[in-house]
Amino acid sequence: MAWDDVIFNSFHDIMGGSHTDDVYREAMRRYGKIKETGRINDTAKLTLENSLGKLTKRISTEKEALVLFNPLSWQRDGIYEAKGNFGLKDEKGNYIPSQRKGNKTVFPLKNIPSLGYKTYYIEKMGLKSKKTELKAEEDKLENRWFRIQFDKSCGGIKSIYDKEMEKEFLDTSKYLGNEIICQAHDGDLEGMLHLKNDIWRIRGHKCFSPEIEIGEVFASIKSKGSFRGGEREQTVILYNDLKRIDFESKINLKKSGILLKIRFPFSLKNFKIYCETPYAVVERDEEHFVAQNWVSCQGEDCGLALINTGNPGYWIEGNNLDLVTLWGLK
Repeated sequence: MAWDDVIFNSFHDIMGGSHTDDVYREAMRRYGKIKETGRINDTAKLTLENSLGKLTKRISTEKEALVLFNPLSWQRDGIYEAKGNFGLKDEKGNYIPSQRKGNKTVFPLKNIPSLGYKTYYIEKMGLKSKKTELKAEEDKLENRWFRIQFDKSCGGIKSIYDKEMEKEFLDTSKYLGNEIICQAHDGDLEGMLHLKNDIWRIRGHKCFSPEIEIGEVFASIKSKGSFRGGEREQTVILYNDLKRIDFESKINLKKSGILLKIRFPFSLKNFKIYCETPYAVVERDEEHFVAQNWVSCQGEDCGLALINTGNPGYWIEGNNLDLVTLWGLK
């Protein structure tokens, strides 16, 4: 059964990264078999689709509609991406801003009720555009909440300024924000780190002219460049109707014996560290640790959180909040 392969791949030593390459090749082969056969969909996905299908049949709609469910216990705002080129209106006929992103259309959706749903009606594109407070230049992104200043030479961030609080959230006297840090190490398969003094940073590695994108939903700056014989691509996104900053990083680095991190040197003082674990939030000390989805640094009058969807490794030391993206053995 497909679930047997999924559960087997969740074995402690596989998840912890303490096996040789052959073990992980076999684990990826199992995942590939599941994806190809789709047998796992016969249980979880099929059950979910049947349940949602029965619910949507009971929802009265005037025409072709999109029903968005919120399984969380709190009201939610967020960004919805879907393949295709179309528009949306809410139940009251209000136009939902939209913007193309590759082969997808992006929508900011608000006030999705907790443990509930919201209905949107599908419209043809070409609806009236909405004025925004988004601004984008080669070295700056800005919306109603934040102003972000970039180092044009390498693409790192020099400043994240909160306009409402009138507060600078980064201390870039030593490091830039969203800066890739690569450090040599002689680790072992059981998780021991033996860091060396050899450290490489994106500061000093020039990037190409930034790619700017701006519309009625988001504004973004994409920086591309070389790094340690490889390639890097980092995109920073601000939204017109959502108070958050998105960071997207793609790093192609064919090196071994390295620890790769993305650093955010914050300016908070007297802060406490909290992180998500299964079914709980716990306080942590400064160290290298694993969190489920997010880490929050809470100061006396404000705080910041780093949320990620790819890797559970974090490292906090001094005022540096690092996302550990790669731990490569020799």
